Amino acid sequence: MNQPQPPSPIFRGFFAAGLFIALAAGAALGTWLMLEMGRGASYFAAGIHTLNAHAHAMIYGFVGCFVMGFGYQALPRFRGAQLSHPRLAAASLPLLLAGLAGRFFGEFLGHGADFTVHPVAAVVALAGTALELAAFGIFAFVLFRTLRGPRRMHERFVLASAVWYLLSVALSGAFYALLLGASDFTAVVERVSAFQDPLRNVQLFGAITLVVMGVMLHILPAVFGFRAPSEKLFGRLLWVFNGALLLMVIAFPLSVAARRGWVELPMSSLRGAYYLGALALAGSLAAMSLSFRPFSRVPLADRSVKFVRAAQFWLLLSLLMLVLEPLYIALVAGGFGHGYHGGMRHALTLGFIAMMIVGVSSRVVPRLTGNERAKLPALWGVFALLNLAIVWRISVEIASDINPANLAWLAPSGAAVLLGLGLWAAHLARLMFKPVPGAARSAPAKAPPAPPKPAIDPALTVAEVARRFPATVPVFSELCMDACCGGAESVAVAAEHNGHRLAEVMARLDRAITEARR
Repeated sequence: MNQPQPPSPIFRGFFAAGLFIALAAGAALGTWLMLEMGRGASYFAAGIHTLNAHAHAMIYGFVGCFVMGFGYQALPRFRGAQLSHPRLAAASLPLLLAGLAGRFFGEFLGHGADFTVHPVAAVVALAGTALELAAFGIFAFVLFRTLRGPRRMHERFVLASAVWYLLSVALSGAFYALLLGASDFTAVVERVSAFQDPLRNVQLFGAITLVVMGVMLHILPAVFGFRAPSEKLFGRLLWVFNGALLLMVIAFPLSVAARRGWVELPMSSLRGAYYLGALALAGSLAAMSLSFRPFSRVPLADRSVKFVRAAQFWLLLSLLMLVLEPLYIALVAGGFGHGYHGGMRHALTLGFIAMMIVGVSSRVVPRLTGNERAKLPALWGVFALLNLAIVWRISVEIASDINPANLAWLAPSGAAVLLGLGLWAAHLARLMFKPVPGAARSAPAKAPPAPPKPAIDPALTVAEVARRFPATVPVFSELCMDACCGGAESVAVAAEHNGHRLAEVMARLDRAITEARR
């Protein structure tokens, strides 16, 4: 009998790095930045370069490490393939970390309050950006080589995200170089107001949201039992989404340039084009999310489900805020609302992106490390802290548009995020590097003989059976058959690899399907 091969450890280094960055350059630094904002009653009190260094570390460090680690580990298994160029893939981690360190410290430490620039620090930051570009270039290359041939719909989303990631790193370097030439506060504000919004849209929507949607398309139906959406619908929405994002990225800086008289273009038409793009982007993402029916009952009772559902709620709220932003500006703020815009961004980043990372990792890491059958904590403390922090932060940020002094109440939300992510990081690190007591597999329970005419074909892959018959997901999970992290093996092969008798496995699967149909 063939023995099961241990999973490749490639994800561990990426996930560990992502956890460290999330706590240090993310939550801890973010809390300090919010204290500075509160003291100065201004979003600019901490310094634009300091804020951008923090955001850059979260986007390419925290999220980027998890995207790359999950991509290298799970995407090949989703289609039953081997990771192409594994040594090159492994080399992308030190390359990424070196680039992140150069960009972060160069930008964080290389700029004075009087807008003087330390030349060496600026060079280090730009060199770091080049290393990041090389790391994400390797990631894109390895994925394209691994996923050759006819591509499934979730793979199209992931590969499109890889392209946006590369573009976003290049634009991030160009934006930083542009800010280097700003000699005073007015020049900084002019350049930030014109180019930072398009950059953030490319980073948060193009690079990150697309890959999250691709992962959702594959695992939400197969792993959790959420409704399987139409892949034809997702294919159309992918085109709508990319076109809408491209329209927003082009129209926004042109509208700012037209307002300032830099170019002779109709400003109202450009603003209308931007809002049309925002509507199309919000509509396409909302349709994708709701097509899973994320708030309906699912057959799998797992601690990660609550994070996935909460993530969909925060995504929909962020999209609603995006659509209503012009109305808010006209009726409430009387001008650009920094607080409202920041709240909208945090609903997307902390609410949707971070919540999905916590939820998916809470389901995937136990499976990858052989701890799936251990008694694991429900993570209700992490869930409560993160959601409370998001509600608090959005409320305070919107209130700061009315009175900037309200920024003094912002820091507690950062402390809650730091504590919540710290609890999650400690739990995940323990799973990855220290066996959890009680994780040993128990002998499979005996089941009645298989019926004469099985409801499923044992030649089908585990992932396909789970997608067609969501009621089988708990059975696969209990037997530690790979429904979560790929499911590329056939039911027959997976049963053999896990030491189960095929007849007993088929009987349990058929019984689960029969009971679900009653």
